[in-house]
Amino acid sequence: MSLADLEKLAEQQRQFQAAAGLWEKHIGPLNDTPEVRNALADMFTGQTTPGEGADASFLTDLLKNADGADASPGNWSGFDLGGFGSGWKWGGGGGDVPSGGDWSAPSTPSGPSFGGFGGGGTGPLSWLPVILFVGIAAGGLILWWLWPRLMSKTSEGPNPLPGLGPWPLDPRTIADRDAVVRAFEYLSLSLCGVGASTWNHVTIATAIRDAVPTSEPIADDLARLYAAARYTPANEPFPPAAVEAARRYLCQLAGVAAT
Repeated sequence: MSLADLEKLAEQQRQFQAAAGLWEKHIGPLNDTPEVRNALADMFTGQTTPGEGADASFLTDLLKNADGADASPGNWSGFDLGGFGSGWKWGGGGGDVPSGGDWSAPSTPSGPSFGGFGGGGTGPLSWLPVILFVGIAAGGLILWWLWPRLMSKTSEGPNPLPGLGPWPLDPRTIADRDAVVRAFEYLSLSLCGVGASTWNHVTIATAIRDAVPTSEPIADDLARLYAAARYTPANEPFPPAAVEAARRYLCQLAGVAAT
């Protein structure tokens, strides 16, 4: 055999080995599928398995063992499998590949199994990410719902009334007539609307009673204290008891405890 034939034989041997190794790795032993084995041989050599074609000598050379002995079909001990040889489980000892079907492909490393709708792992760990996600989402919703209430309990002053912004002053700090006027006007606007800015104190008292039924006992007294604080001349003293009463009423309507 010429040098060119030897080189061609070596190249075809490498191609045949690669195809056979891939088949064994991903599908199964070639010895169990002689039709596929013959097809691979025909594909890379143009011949069938030795003994099955007229010109079988070329494939016989291809299947020779390294020491020159003829190899029977299914005997791969003469092949240098290279990268395909590592990790394969052989039926016998040593590094030679036994003939026949006494060998198997290496098992593919298995990764972590996650359950899914398409099958697979169904152990407790498969539901762990779902349980964690639901727990975090539920905790976030609860915190979102409770946060305003928690903040309202820790607030040091009255909550701003809708549409008017913060109180001009904390009603618990009312100490003079000017503070009584400012706090009462803010409260009347918040409870009765912007029209209250042009009403007299009697009309405002009536509107407060309608808006806050529990204010019935104090609405009229608070309105009279406001009128006294607003219209009494500045050089006339405003009694401390009147300031105290107005502060107590305004704190009650603001929802805070008077100090």
